[in-house]
Amino acid sequence: MASENYLLDVSLVGLRPQHARSVKLSCPADANFLGLHFALQEAFRHEPGHLFQFTVANPEYGEPWSGDPENLFWITDPTVGNDGAADTFFFQTREVADRFTLGELLEHEAVRGGALPVEYKYDLGEDHDHLIKLLGRVPATDRFLSVSGLDDPALAAGLRRSDAGHVDEEGDEDEDEDEDEDEESEQSEESEDSDLEKSPFESRDSIGKLNKRLCKMNPKPKMETW
Repeated sequence: MASENYLLDVSLVGLRPQHARSVKLSCPADANFLGLHFALQEAFRHEPGHLFQFTVANPEYGEPWSGDPENLFWITDPTVGNDGAADTFFFQTREVADRFTLGELLEHEAVRGGALPVEYKYDLGEDHDHLIKLLGRVPATDRFLSVSGLDDPALAAGLRRSDAGHVDEEGDEDEDEDEDEDEESEQSEESEDSDLEKSPFESRDSIGKLNKRLCKMNPKPKMETW
């Protein structure tokens, strides 16, 4: 297991403040960006199957979402083909999400130790834009974990992982005693969270459900390119 996790605050931008959607994630430093993408899919309950990218805008050139930013980093969906001419034209180096880790980006001197925000764009066309900010470091885990709603994010130290069991903020593990009831609950939650203007995972119960899903995920997945 790597050293301390990154504590990231991820917000879906462009919505009215009273309907802001955000989640705080404890992320392994050696997790790759494809893993972070899948974690954010779970956190925001986005419909799967669309392209994504992560970018870090050059603050000396343009702001994110300004229409024509220059990017210091451009991390793409592994299914997107490489276009060297386009990479050169936009003065940016393309990285592939399943081959580039969070630590490689956030520790890079160009990103100023994580001081520059990262943009996560999902569904290129609908453009669901998310702003990712590094809040600090928290104790290491080998899985993504939500620490939203916790007064002290360092309580992530008390989160114990179970590949099959329930994980909540206090580290308790509950076995899947009733699969049918759990599936019904998941379907109900998915229906309730389908509206992008609803605030996600504010209750202890919903945070626990999210962590149960996150703990079953590989933080370093690989994907074959097309």
